[in-house]
Amino acid sequence: MDDASGCGSSRVPPAFCGQRLKPARTIRVGGSSADPDYVLQTAVSPISPLLAVSTSAPAIKSFDVASGASLGDVAPRHPGTVTDLGFAEAAFGGAGPGREVLLSSSSESAVYAWDARARSQAGVFPAYGGAGELWSCSGGGGSTGHLLAAGGNSQILLWDMRSCRLLGRLEDAHTEDVTQVRFHPLHRTALISASLDGLICRFDLSPPHEAALAAPVTAERYGDSDPLQ
Repeated sequence: MDDASGCGSSRVPPAFCGQRLKPARTIRVGGSSADPDYVLQTAVSPISPLLAVSTSAPAIKSFDVASGASLGDVAPRHPGTVTDLGFAEAAFGGAGPGREVLLSSSSESAVYAWDARARSQAGVFPAYGGAGELWSCSGGGGSTGHLLAAGGNSQILLWDMRSCRLLGRLEDAHTEDVTQVRFHPLHRTALISASLDGLICRFDLSPPHEAALAAPVTAERYGDSDPLQ
């Protein structure tokens, strides 16, 4: 008979049975052992050994994901609480190929772009017009990889990452706070959003339908079939 841990069944590989896995490395992010900073968000670069961490300070710190060595503060005093972190490639000012940037959405109703290697701010994407706190952000979407999306108060905002210009809002899909936005990693013109209203929506951002909404589906129905295939 299987034990409570699942050992002896096909659910748990034999190599893990009876073992207590220990972390290969532990990083002290900030504060003291008696009063540590809270870790709120993490993001790992897909193309470099960078690990970005947001804390309750509020701040964004960077580390080498392999060695755990501190690479310094990306944002020693972040404007507002960081609500989401993610890496993307962007070309600012229309210059040359994009460089990797770290994106952070904020309680201060804006998304910030950071050069994590230089530890400097690369751009600001303000949300005007009552978007409220921005809960999530995702960059590098669209047919040319220039779109940035963020979710706020029942709406999704879209910017051009090359110019930091607000392109528009998607306001008719959700009725509550949009808690998550993500561009599909393989289909970059597909934007997925999730909300407190219980809906998951897919937007088709391919030309010439950059603001076209595919049929919204509930979170329960979304698992039954994959509309992206």
